[in-house]
Amino acid sequence: MTANTPAPIKETPVEHLLRSLQITATSRFFAAKRFRSHESWSLWAISIASLLLIFIPLFKPFGLQIYLSDGLVNVAQVLSAAIILVFSLLVNGSKYGERAEMMHSCALSINSISRRLEYHIHTNTAEVELAGLRTEYENLLEKHENHSDHDFLRAQIRKFSKYYNVDWKKIAKAYIYDSFSYSAYVLLILVQVAFIWLMVVNPKFDPIRRFIGIEPCVASRGAPN
Repeated sequence: MTANTPAPIKETPVEHLLRSLQITATSRFFAAKRFRSHESWSLWAISIASLLLIFIPLFKPFGLQIYLSDGLVNVAQVLSAAIILVFSLLVNGSKYGERAEMMHSCALSINSISRRLEYHIHTNTAEVELAGLRTEYENLLEKHENHSDHDFLRAQIRKFSKYYNVDWKKIAKAYIYDSFSYSAYVLLILVQVAFIWLMVVNPKFDPIRRFIGIEPCVASRGAPN
């Protein structure tokens, strides 16, 4: 979505361009933040899965006890390897870090145009410089990836809530989207952490195991009697 949504308030061409610049720059800052968050969560999921793969084989050589069956442990190792593969491909294919940098750079460039327009407004030369600044802005948009509708919505809430008639429904929509955007990463990390907990914590001292009804099982790779 662009900043050229039909306006409920009549604007002059200069005012329209200034608002477009400001809302688009804010949207792209939010897009850059979103990409960085996806990259960070993906790397956390990969890191924990990698630790799990490294962690499990060390139990047998050091004579440590595992309180889950060999079957479950083997399944966890296979799933961890799959998680590493899938998320590595996701991070590399999506290029979150690179896209975040591009979005941030675009937002800074748009802010530069916005500040120049504000200067011309204060010096009463905005009408003269309007066409050139608009062309520069449009050329900049053509060179970069667009932000998402959600980024645009968050920018509306942040800077132009009255202009875009932001009500509680839009705020709730943005909050719900933010809450669920990274839920898959969080759930995956929690499952891995829970598995490590069930694997290493003695059932006698484990309220979680009793709560979910998992029976303890001493794996054959545990410490010898």
